[in-house]
Amino acid sequence: MQNANVRNDAVSAAGYHRSAGSAWLVGLGAVVALGVIIVGVLTLLDSRVDVWRQAEQASENLVRALDRDISRTFATYDLSLQGAIQALSRPDLSAASDEIQHMALFDRAASADYLGSLLVLGPDGKVRAASTSTVPPALDLSDREYFHIHHERSDAGLFVSRPFLSRLRDGDPSLAISRRIDGARGEFVGVVVGTTRLAYFQDNLRTLDLGPQGSITLLRSDGRVLARNPLRGDDIDRDLSGTENVERFIGAQFGSFVGKAALDGVERLYTFRHVDGLPLVLSVAVAVEDILAPWRYKALIFGSMHLMLCIALLGLFILFRRELRRRAEAERQLSTQAKDLAKIARADGLTGFANRRCLDEVLARECSRAAREQTPVSLLLLDLDKFKAFNDHYGHPAGDACLRAVAQAVGGAVSRPGDLTARYGGEELAVVLPNTTEHGARHIADQILTAVEALGLEHEHNAAGIVTVSIGCAAAIVTPNAVQSGLQSLLAAADKALYEAKRQGRNRVVSSEEMPTSPVPPAMPAEEQRLVEVALYKERTVLPTEGLDRIARLTARLLGAPAGMVTLVDADEQLLIGRHGVDVERTPREIAFCAHTITGTAPLIVPDAMADPRFCDNPLVRAEPSIRFYAGAPLVAPENGAPLGALCIVDSVPRAGLDAAQRALLVDLAELTMQELERMRTGAAGLSLTSWTRQLSAHGDTRETPRPGGLTEP
Repeated sequence: MQNANVRNDAVSAAGYHRSAGSAWLVGLGAVVALGVIIVGVLTLLDSRVDVWRQAEQASENLVRALDRDISRTFATYDLSLQGAIQALSRPDLSAASDEIQHMALFDRAASADYLGSLLVLGPDGKVRAASTSTVPPALDLSDREYFHIHHERSDAGLFVSRPFLSRLRDGDPSLAISRRIDGARGEFVGVVVGTTRLAYFQDNLRTLDLGPQGSITLLRSDGRVLARNPLRGDDIDRDLSGTENVERFIGAQFGSFVGKAALDGVERLYTFRHVDGLPLVLSVAVAVEDILAPWRYKALIFGSMHLMLCIALLGLFILFRRELRRRAEAERQLSTQAKDLAKIARADGLTGFANRRCLDEVLARECSRAAREQTPVSLLLLDLDKFKAFNDHYGHPAGDACLRAVAQAVGGAVSRPGDLTARYGGEELAVVLPNTTEHGARHIADQILTAVEALGLEHEHNAAGIVTVSIGCAAAIVTPNAVQSGLQSLLAAADKALYEAKRQGRNRVVSSEEMPTSPVPPAMPAEEQRLVEVALYKERTVLPTEGLDRIARLTARLLGAPAGMVTLVDADEQLLIGRHGVDVERTPREIAFCAHTITGTAPLIVPDAMADPRFCDNPLVRAEPSIRFYAGAPLVAPENGAPLGALCIVDSVPRAGLDAAQRALLVDLAELTMQELERMRTGAAGLSLTSWTRQLSAHGDTRETPRPGGLTEP
């Protein structure tokens, strides 16, 4: 945390000037050495990335070229198969002579050294026609894989067979390419098949050099090897379908990865692609060792040079260190004294946190940094709940001990080196969280809340019975041209959130994102019980009520406002049972400011209703009486704590709000108002105006304070 930095970074000016002449040499040497190492490492890593990218690109280009070549070859042969099937479908073909039938069937047949004959098989697997002669050979090929596939499946399409030994080419290893022949009703009537020598693929692959351990493999989609370079005796027709690499081939249309080959166990960079329109997969594999061998040689030479340079720098460091040690002892005492002075100047003596001066400096610096980097900066403001009552009850020494314990709990929850915890003033603490979103800051605030509760410090005058804190949380991304205004906005947002946390009942976290924005008053818990209490006071209140009107008038005068009101918030309306400076007796609850006030335990302050999303479109703001400023304290039933209404002041012009003393005065006036309401409910004797004035004399003068503009005082 920056609390430690406050102590460690505070070096006296005298100590700094004494050691600056030699310290900069050490710093420069360290920077140079570090720079040499970083540059060397980055250069080697960049070179390695370039070598790897070149290998990937070369493999990809080779796979694409082979893919086009194989696709073109098979497409040519497929045209021959389809031509034969189309000729067989002609009804007049059977009436033609053998020569004419032969020409019609095989006029599209491709010819090349690597291509075998084109055969037409009947439904029994016997050869019915051959491209090499008008007289078909007496062969039964019903045992071949392709015949069984087409016989059993009508959707096989263009089928590429497993390698086999050709009966027409004296056992020459071959590959069959076939299509099914369907009858008029879709029944199986035969197969048209052509063969190609495996030597064609093997000869093409043999011309490619991928390094000592590189390989190129052509496989069927089921994992059967058709051709490979380099070729071993048992490679052809080997089933690799269960291997990890082939599973990855089958799982994607194309791609690249690093893996070990099932055939030889060598780690390679695999680049693969499914041949377009065919059940074939082409794989180019370059050994990782072959790819990185040139780079490793270069890294060895380059690294050796850097090592020698670092050794030379280390020797210089040793020489400098000897000289610096002679001066260090003389400067140590002065430096220690300077650090102590700096610590006193920037740290709070009670908590050990940074003081307000240090907080202002760090917050300004972090806002400037956030503006440059366009990163968020968050601020937490913490206030010990009812700490004045704690001091009054337990004494100031106990209050100091409590503050230190809370500070220790806060420090334990804020653990990042860049964060700062500071004493903001009195019982208020602040936490600066650089590069932290409001969501992250809220999480830290919740940890602080839990840590303070876990202390279990007794606090008789707090609702929880133990010491708790209220926390306001805000975050901002400061713009570069408005750093100071952004800083002030961040402070203001955190302060508003803190006040809202206290207003909602204390011992909680409220972030600026959670500030109330809805114009609809929030639903009240235990609303039915609250309305029963309101009804008890309503039935005893007979308008006009001189005592409550007097309270409204005194409140407005003491707080310098033209109008004051005492209200009861019922189910559907707000009843003004005490008024000064306003004429209405009731307003709908849905637009009543006091309906928002009763949701909390502390006063609700609205400095400018037009700037508050809850009230900017409120009819009481947009039209008469044109309320712009509002301050109200909730009226709470003494027996069960149910909020009944509010004592409030309003103005038609915006105001800066109420300070702490004015808020306390408003709360005290609300308590006195409840005494008057209780008197009216029970029928007891009331307070005279003199008695009211005497009770309020501690808060200031009761003379009228004229207000320019705004609502008019009668």
